[in-house]
Amino acid sequence: DGQDHTITGLTDSLFESITGGVVRNLRLTEANSSSALLAKTMQNGTNTAGTSKTAIVSNITLEGEISVTNTSDDIGALIGVIRGGEINTVTSMVKMTITNGASNCIGGIVGSIHDGDQVEILYSSNYGPITATGDGAGGIVGSIAKNRSASTTIDHCFNGSSVLAGYTYTGTNGTNNNYYAGGI
Repeated sequence: DGQDHTITGLTDSLFESITGGVVRNLRLTEANSSSALLAKTMQNGTNTAGTSKTAIVSNITLEGEISVTNTSDDIGALIGVIRGGEINTVTSMVKMTITNGASNCIGGIVGSIHDGDQVEILYSSNYGPITATGDGAGGIVGSIAKNRSASTTIDHCFNGSSVLAGYTYTGTNGTNNNYYAGGI
């Protein structure tokens, strides 16, 4: 429990991974990072008795900038890749600029949702502009895996900023422009 404290000036993720833990009541401000501010990955876990533990992130405020060149990582302002858990009441005011991304997905809250347990993103909002060259970008989530084995719920979420995405591919058949962007 961050007890509503503020951490300023992050240059990398606060945590490498959140596995079955709870992170709440925290402000991350004045960030200038090249990765998700809270954690690169998030997933449910089990305790020593083998009981399932849901990963929970709630009441987090993010401010600052994420700027990356030449990456194939999925990047969200809060979490890069989520495989299970609940995100609740997150506000992001992070400007995201990702250039020359090979196959990355960029989201105002979460970069991508991969196969795993149930994922819920509730009562969260993004107010930071997103500019990305890569496979996809979204105001809340950059991409949801098409073969998800568990359900995903995104409810009462809002994107209040621009999302610009696209990349150009030049192959043997000429040049193709691809753009995958969504408000949520």
